[in-house]
Amino acid sequence: MIGLYMIIILFVLFMFRVPISFALGISSLFGLVMGGTNIEVMTQHMFSGITATLLAIPLFILAGDIMAQGGMSKKLVNFAQLIVGHLPAGLGLAAILSCMLFSAISGSAIGDAAALGGILIPAMIAKNYSREFSASIIATGSVMGGIIPPSISLILFGVMTNASIGDLFMAGVTPGIVLGILLLVYVYYYGVKHNIRDRAKRATLKEVMTGLKDAFLALLLPIIIIGGFRLGFFTATEAGVVATVYSLIVSLVFDKELKITMIPRMLFNSVKTTSSILFLIATASVFSWILTYNSVPQILSDAITGVFHEKWLVLLVLNIILLIAGTFIETVPALTIFTPLFFPIVTELGMDPVQFGIMIVFNLTIGMITPPVGLCLFTTTAIARTTILKTLKPFLPQLLILLFVLVLVTYWPNFSLLLPSIMK
Repeated sequence: MIGLYMIIILFVLFMFRVPISFALGISSLFGLVMGGTNIEVMTQHMFSGITATLLAIPLFILAGDIMAQGGMSKKLVNFAQLIVGHLPAGLGLAAILSCMLFSAISGSAIGDAAALGGILIPAMIAKNYSREFSASIIATGSVMGGIIPPSISLILFGVMTNASIGDLFMAGVTPGIVLGILLLVYVYYYGVKHNIRDRAKRATLKEVMTGLKDAFLALLLPIIIIGGFRLGFFTATEAGVVATVYSLIVSLVFDKELKITMIPRMLFNSVKTTSSILFLIATASVFSWILTYNSVPQILSDAITGVFHEKWLVLLVLNIILLIAGTFIETVPALTIFTPLFFPIVTELGMDPVQFGIMIVFNLTIGMITPPVGLCLFTTTAIARTTILKTLKPFLPQLLILLFVLVLVTYWPNFSLLLPSIMK
């Protein structure tokens, strides 16, 4: 009963717009008091929850900030435009291609939406794309930032479940690429239907090679990170160090778009982001511990598997819950809440932890572009100076594409697990 009361209090606090980390802390404190447990336990578990978190998370956050401020994202966008700019809706195609490339650098959906939205949305509007389509396509493309490695959400899932972060990274590649291809097909169809042409002529080979030369160092980073990680040259944390140092050197020495005077502000912003994430993880770890101590995950598992006997039906129910939760709760807090609840269920079903990691992260990242929270969609609509309501019409076909890929992730294990098995 304590666990049920905690969950009720948590969602009541959500309704009153209490910040998620504080809502988790308050409901956890209530659970401790109700159980007659010494509240000193709360500080102990908060501290252990933070120390268990890989240092890779703040390092990749900092690396993403450096890349965005240092101009690496602009070079990726320019290269993408040279490749597909002559096709129908060429700038829209370049937007999706840029999201795919930048996702392999930033590790964050909101990072993709903010960095690329600021560059591409004004350019698309200037080329007579509707504000709503421009906002929706960047938001949808940013979902790839949650699953294409190095994904911060996948790192966090790996820490929480002891699943191989290397396998999680490789498992995110195929769904991310397939999603990108399907979005490219949709944007191409949109361009043909609305007769949108941004560039009359195909870029010459010389122009493409010049663009490749400019973007080469940015394109090289994901190869270094993923390749070095998989070959055992460095751990996930060391990969974060490599990404940070590499992006700093490229931005300062080679591209020369990052100034020394910009670094203190970047460090301050990264510390703020990291602090909020770590505090949220700390309170969520206490919340999860109390629920586990009171056998809530096992009770929930027994209840769901008792009502739904087929594996496919249980997974459908979990997906629906996660999709709904993702519309109200941001990815990181939702991940810290639902992973300990659902992980025992999928383990009992015999689902591979890596496959479940892709499933839950993909689910919750879809929530980042779905109202009422929809942080990525709010970000892109703000840049486009339009509203969420007006953006829904062009967004719905893209949502169907996302749900199709989610079905593949959920019910076709090799869709995400084949690449990790080959790389072992």
